[in-house]
Amino acid sequence: MLFPFRSRDDSRVLLVGGETSISDRLEETLKNVGPPTTQLIRYSHIPIVFDTSKKALRDDPVELYVVRPEDTKGSWKFHVWDKLSNVVFLIDLCGLVRTKRGLTIKKGRSVILWVPAVDAFTLRRLPSKKPPPRDTLASLAKRFKSPQQLRRGTEWKDKLTAAIQAVIGDEANQYYYIDGLATHPDYQGHGFATTLLNAVLQLADDQGRPTWLGSSNIMNTGFYESFGFVEAARITLGDDPEWTSEPVIALLMVRPAKDQSFYYADEKAQYFV
Repeated sequence: MLFPFRSRDDSRVLLVGGETSISDRLEETLKNVGPPTTQLIRYSHIPIVFDTSKKALRDDPVELYVVRPEDTKGSWKFHVWDKLSNVVFLIDLCGLVRTKRGLTIKKGRSVILWVPAVDAFTLRRLPSKKPPPRDTLASLAKRFKSPQQLRRGTEWKDKLTAAIQAVIGDEANQYYYIDGLATHPDYQGHGFATTLLNAVLQLADDQGRPTWLGSSNIMNTGFYESFGFVEAARITLGDDPEWTSEPVIALLMVRPAKDQSFYYADEKAQYFV
């Protein structure tokens, strides 16, 4: 499972293509990826996508350290925070459906979410006279975070921001970004994630764009390396004095654009501890 880099609410952003729309490119790509059947995520898939994402993250190292630390167990505040955060996530999923930035196999049992290189399209934000409900709920949810969630969330955000700035810098709009990749535990081992990732990488290759992602579980490193991703930055979590286990490692990985010569060798990877 990938960890979220999203720094803003993209649910109110429309991406409008030029001569060839993103929808046309998606349809053409989906024709070529072959079985199993891959399709855009629909509103009817959202409950299953939600369930898939939650179960795929159940034992994720970064999730356990940042989102579900020790002081949240049995806490009524965590229960309220969790419910509010779930609503925010559902709103985000609706936005991804509307902007056609999610693919699925088995109607939500395996999913990939991504952000295209936005300078390849016209970026238009939907008008709003007041803060979106999503932002209001997210702000309210933050009030119910535990002390460990707040400390570790700040540690995570600061190190993540530094890693992104060092590796991607001001060129983020030039990259495709894999926002999430997950398969329900009962459907793993069938190559669904491979098919979905290949579909999005084909879109990036067609435009000659590099791609980046964040892996919150180093056990998945070999999987991403098989697609041409290489480690560009390593983030080490565990500064919280109440954390007594081994440090948690997350990776920022980059896949060069097709026919692009640059690469990030292991010795050139940057470390954020």
